[in-house]
Amino acid sequence: MSTPYNFIESTGVIVPDVSDLQTQVQGEFQVAYGADIALTADTPQGKLITAETTARSRVAQMMAMLANMLNPNQAGGVFLDAVCAFLGLERESATFTVVPNVDVAGTPNLVISAGVMQAVGESTGLFYVNTRAVQFDNSGNAQVDFQCTTAGPVSCPVGDLSIATQVLGWETIDNTSVGTPGLDQQSDESLRALRNNTLALQGISTVEAQVSGLSAVPGVLSLKYRENVSATTQIIDGVSLTGHSVWACVDGGADIDVAMSLLTNKTDGAGWNGATTVPVVEPNSGQTYNVSFDRPTVIPVLVRVTMRQGSSTANLPTAVPQAVVDYAQGLVSGDPGFTVGTQVSPFDIAGAVSAQIPGAFVSKVEVAVAGLTPVYQTTELPITILQKASVSLGTVTTVIVP
Repeated sequence: MSTPYNFIESTGVIVPDVSDLQTQVQGEFQVAYGADIALTADTPQGKLITAETTARSRVAQMMAMLANMLNPNQAGGVFLDAVCAFLGLERESATFTVVPNVDVAGTPNLVISAGVMQAVGESTGLFYVNTRAVQFDNSGNAQVDFQCTTAGPVSCPVGDLSIATQVLGWETIDNTSVGTPGLDQQSDESLRALRNNTLALQGISTVEAQVSGLSAVPGVLSLKYRENVSATTQIIDGVSLTGHSVWACVDGGADIDVAMSLLTNKTDGAGWNGATTVPVVEPNSGQTYNVSFDRPTVIPVLVRVTMRQGSSTANLPTAVPQAVVDYAQGLVSGDPGFTVGTQVSPFDIAGAVSAQIPGAFVSKVEVAVAGLTPVYQTTELPITILQKASVSLGTVTTVIVP
């Protein structure tokens, strides 16, 4: 009979060392077949011991992983969805690329129903359909939005669309605007961060509740929040706040949704500050409030990464810029990346690159504000609470050294 193993202790879920399991199984074989039984790996019983040890190790790992799904900071997939459901949060679904105001032409006064006109993006081979019914004017011209049928960040350059399926009376198509890329389904990392930022979603008035409300607004990526409890105007972290008022710098989300959140959750009687002002009707009283907040100024950043290939088989000139961009967009587990008011840290970038490209070595990371004569530095790049750093594949330089 095997010795029972307790996976759960007061310190958490424990996964045993494989060597300890092997010793345990060897002891069981000695009890069953005698202390003088040969236990070397080349014997039949040695092979059975190895197989049993492997099986127990995998069960222990599986049980630990399953138990960790109860931990909001470790959970993933449907388990994380279930944890977030306690707060009324749902994972954001993938969205579709939309190409606005596409020029179409054909038979005058022709009416075509939504979803009937099918176009193809030449650069991707993916299909698009008209989002609403359209009627050509007396000259046979019209404009209508087209939406990609494949979810995710699909690019659609100017002039990329062509007719895919012939519709009687429809003759030409020309997109003079680029498509607005869709989004992938919200990742586990992003959903965990959202949950941590919205723990006070069901409260009001407190700073935590206000930050939670703003973080839960669809499309909001990050924010900074300050409050002036004094009766006089104060300069707080470089921002001027009038007496008894609140201030938020919000990245993402529709203006009306951000303003409604600030109205709903703010401290009673407090005013607002910021360059963006939105009139919002309070549904209970019908009173209109002019709610103000700020949007962050985007600071384009240059990153120069000096690398050694090491044992990595990755194509570093391609992999390094992608790793930096993924880090900046918060796609690296455990790190929010470039958010409002977050300093640009060469050290953090180096850690993110190392984690994503195992086997390669980061010798140095330098950062600079983009400009005509950028000055690279290995120290943190300061970003104020009114700013947000930005980086793209084209602004990351990879230097490979022996």
